[in-house]
Amino acid sequence: MPNNKSAKSAFQYALQQSYDESANCRGRTLLYQFPSALKWISKGRASKELYTWSKDIVHENAVESESLAAWINEWISRDAQSSLDERQLHDAVLLAQLIPFLPQYIDIQTWSQLVTHLLGYMSLVNDLHPKESPVAFAIAAAELPIVLHRYHRRLSDSLVIDHAMKNVIVSLEESLGDDDLPHANMFSDFQETLASWTRMYFACQKAPDVASCPEDIELLFQRCARNSLLLSRGDHETCCTHTRSMPGWKRLRELAVTLAGEPSDKRLLCTRQPKSASRVRSYSKYALPEMSFQSDWSECAVARSSWDLGAAGIYVTYSESMQIEMEGANGLIISSVGEPRVSLHGETDSSILNRISEWSCTSWFNDHEAVYMEFESRFSNDVTVQRQLVMAKDESVILMADAVISEVEDTLSYSCEVELSDRLQMFEAEEHSEGFVVGLEPEALVLPMGLDEWRQSDLKGSLRRSDEGFVYSINHQDGALYAPLLFCLSRDAGTEPYTWRRLSVAEGLSRTPNSTAVGYRAQFNESQWLIYRSLAPPASRSILGQNTTAEFIFGAVDDKGMFHQYVGVEGAISN
Repeated sequence: MPNNKSAKSAFQYALQQSYDESANCRGRTLLYQFPSALKWISKGRASKELYTWSKDIVHENAVESESLAAWINEWISRDAQSSLDERQLHDAVLLAQLIPFLPQYIDIQTWSQLVTHLLGYMSLVNDLHPKESPVAFAIAAAELPIVLHRYHRRLSDSLVIDHAMKNVIVSLEESLGDDDLPHANMFSDFQETLASWTRMYFACQKAPDVASCPEDIELLFQRCARNSLLLSRGDHETCCTHTRSMPGWKRLRELAVTLAGEPSDKRLLCTRQPKSASRVRSYSKYALPEMSFQSDWSECAVARSSWDLGAAGIYVTYSESMQIEMEGANGLIISSVGEPRVSLHGETDSSILNRISEWSCTSWFNDHEAVYMEFESRFSNDVTVQRQLVMAKDESVILMADAVISEVEDTLSYSCEVELSDRLQMFEAEEHSEGFVVGLEPEALVLPMGLDEWRQSDLKGSLRRSDEGFVYSINHQDGALYAPLLFCLSRDAGTEPYTWRRLSVAEGLSRTPNSTAVGYRAQFNESQWLIYRSLAPPASRSILGQNTTAEFIFGAVDDKGMFHQYVGVEGAISN
């Protein structure tokens, strides 16, 4: 068994050889082949001085070697004595990518100290958990040792590589559920973790005389590359995160899909990023991935009218809280939908009910015409709120509605604030109850179907502009209430004829009260829409002279009065 002294000597010899041979491996590095990767590796996250030097090094500009060496020595000393933070991690990531370039600027002693220090990051693995600290775990436990060992074969240690590869699998598996999607809680870290996985994968693919990634890593990374497309809105931001994309995100996504994506993913990349380099090949014969999906494990749901840029989209994450985004032809329209604010007896704030359960998805339907999703949560005083979202894919029409159902005959009031994109405002109609969402041009018409078309007073409710968007409220309903908002995302919607009204719903020979069932009819130019919702146990009822036993109906009425059903929950309409 070799003693510590001989092992140390062997390592020092390996460092010297790697230092001398660094120029030979420089051409295999990520920064040499893709200099633009500097943006998604470190811009805005690594130290400003290091990022500036890195640009000069990669583009072969003059660098003050003494200043760079002094900064590296000071960074090693500071890093060894302080707790791990995001800036340190990204400094370490960038330095690891620069290692093959640095012998041109710093001496063997400084270079060896830096490599040794970066390899020491792997010792942090016991203090990091892949779910609680996904980015730190991916970088420290897997990326740094793999990148350093793969770019510098003289330093290769099979035990270290095997351990790091296992950590890659742990990092990837912990981020994916049975349906291959990350949990919604990880969406905000997804771009940074994908960046780390991509750097690792690239290093493995480019290492000489080394087999490519194990098959399980290949498959897991492929799924994550696909998720970079599935979870992005039309403006390329990751959905439901409330954070802007990291610098260079589109280039990172393109590289990840190009490296490991299936042909269907590469076709989707060409569709979502028309200027992608992947367009040099044709993938038109491959089917695109499903554009709308829902995951109980991930606790997310996505509805799209198509994969084309400018298509309508709805993005939802749910559990402890619910996040909803809506986009149209010009980008994000709704950035957030607040919690339902339900109160009893229409009294003061002291009567406001508390939500006492997490949100769960209770219904999901998706076909070529429409997507329907329903979520439910329990509130205090035996009140249940069911939130519905419907998208008519080819019609630019979206329904968002809350059904508030009480097990006792209480008088209920409801309100909900909708936050619009920073570029948009809502303007109220002068005499009617509707609203217009406007940016540089009209974006959406909003019909508060639960209110009368002609504005009379705010006693029954209102649709009012707020600092962040608008507030929709309905007051003094007995037993149950339904609060539907119908959006028409056509820029011409507010200039063409439109109207809506509440319909009578009959059960037997009697008109049903609004706490039992409600119906509405809306018209945008020549298209007409019918909405029916039962707030009591479903029964045989009639609306517009047609019978239904359904809980919920959404569809279109043609010019001959015939009804075409898009969505029917537990029943249908008989024409």
